[in-house]
Amino acid sequence: MISQFNTFFPLWAIVFSTMAYLYPQFFSSLSHTITYLLMAIMLFMGMTLSSSDFLRALKRPKICQTVAIEVGMQNSGLAVALALKYFPPISALPEALLASYRNQKKSNI
Repeated sequence: MISQFNTFFPLWAIVFSTMAYLYPQFFSSLSHTITYLLMAIMLFMGMTLSSSDFLRALKRPKICQTVAIEVGMQNSGLAVALALKYFPPISALPEALLASYRNQKKSNI
């Protein structure tokens, strides 16, 4: 049952996104549950993965490189956000510059 639902996940995403765009009044009452709905989506997507999926991904260097870039970009954003929240704004400048450099350098790969 879940695998059939997940097979059509892109279709579900497009249908519900279009409906929310065209009829926001029906979805505005769900605004307080968005976090929980996203958690459920991630859980159901993760439930479809198996260990062979991870092994197959690890055998492809381009996928590993993409994951490493994404994690690095998230960590850069986190570093800037934490620096801006807990320290003077100038303390975020080095990580912001480094993040920009990394994003530019990795986009050329």
